[in-house]
Amino acid sequence: GLYVQKGNPHNIQCFEDIAEKDIKMVNRERGAGARVLLDEKLKRLGLSASHISGYHNIVTTHLAAASAVSSGKADVGIGIENVARMSDVEFIPLIEEQYDLVLLKNERTKEIIASIKKILSSESFQQQLLSLKGYKTDQTGEILYESLL
Repeated sequence: GLYVQKGNPHNIQCFEDIAEKDIKMVNRERGAGARVLLDEKLKRLGLSASHISGYHNIVTTHLAAASAVSSGKADVGIGIENVARMSDVEFIPLIEEQYDLVLLKNERTKEIIASIKKILSSESFQQQLLSLKGYKTDQTGEILYESLL
């Protein structure tokens, strides 16, 4: 989603709003998930980096992006919700991501897979996950696909 200053003074609601000339952005480094998402959205909207003021103003962490917005160095940044909760910014959610753990299943990995399943289903791990706000954990530990090669 987007980090914006408290009160959202520029009324930023979506990726299209970032292209307005009076909006200064702070961006993430090439290869960061947030940057990949932004570049894909801009491509789909038919916008180039030249349409975005601050596109080349790069920071390397979500916290640095939120701090730039909080301090007024930027009007908007892109990042994750948990960092917004720790920072003095508001968060505009735009997408949800799903993270999957993919493992090769064979005789050599049988024990590690069993250990991972045990950890993921443990009460203590589940409680730790629940303490993380902004994440859906209802599929944690669920096997979504298994190949019998």
